[in-house]
Amino acid sequence: MKNILVAGICLLVILSGTTVSAQSGADWTEGAITAIGFGVPPLNARSKGQARAMARRAATVDAQRLLIEILQGVNVDAETTVENAMANDIVKTKVKGILRGARQVGKPTYMDDGSVEVTLAVNLRGTLSDVLLPKDGFGGAPPEEEEAPEAPDGNTGLIIDARGLGLSPAMAPKVVDEADKLVYSAKIVSREAAVTHGIAVYEKDLETAKKNDRIGDNPLVIKGTKAKGRNNTNVVVSDDDGAKARKAAEGQSFLNQCKVVVVVD
Repeated sequence: MKNILVAGICLLVILSGTTVSAQSGADWTEGAITAIGFGVPPLNARSKGQARAMARRAATVDAQRLLIEILQGVNVDAETTVENAMANDIVKTKVKGILRGARQVGKPTYMDDGSVEVTLAVNLRGTLSDVLLPKDGFGGAPPEEEEAPEAPDGNTGLIIDARGLGLSPAMAPKVVDEADKLVYSAKIVSREAAVTHGIAVYEKDLETAKKNDRIGDNPLVIKGTKAKGRNNTNVVVSDDDGAKARKAAEGQSFLNQCKVVVVVD
């Protein structure tokens, strides 16, 4: 049991960060959190089949517990983490209910010693975002694509290169220029679009970001100058780049439709 506990603690240390990486537990491009749980068969199991089933159940419970602990470290915005949001009993109950329904990734792995490994994942977007994102502070409904088509030579999305700034991903990031004039945030998108698509996604490589289907074939690329906010989730860009982004968005719908990718370390 001691060995299993140590393994669980080590796993949590690996997964608890919120940077975009395969080992962080939070995939900010796909909008999902993953956790691996471990279970051991009880000594008093009456049969091998019962031992295996009970170990699998223990692994599932362990993965659910890890999902909660990982999720608590996720930033909602510049001031709030999921742990802060879960101080509200209603939010806490809803979040735990969603995590109990987390989907299993692949099949359980059965070890020679009878222990079992189970991988669970839960989407950050959709139902979970609906619970965690604030109810107000969003823009109106996004314009219909048919009513506001992208110009043939216009930009189709926005990439903010925020590498080297120590920026932390968040469910509701904000982009401002050096004069603190808004470039992009929840105020520009509808809550429905934010819940469904995420206000932004994160990549770790600029070339990969340019290939992301989310931002189309001709994204505007601007450079972040610093991270801002208590949780370092907001991006500051130069006044010139801020003006470029606002100009590119005039008469277009890509910002309203959350077609934004942020590149981080």
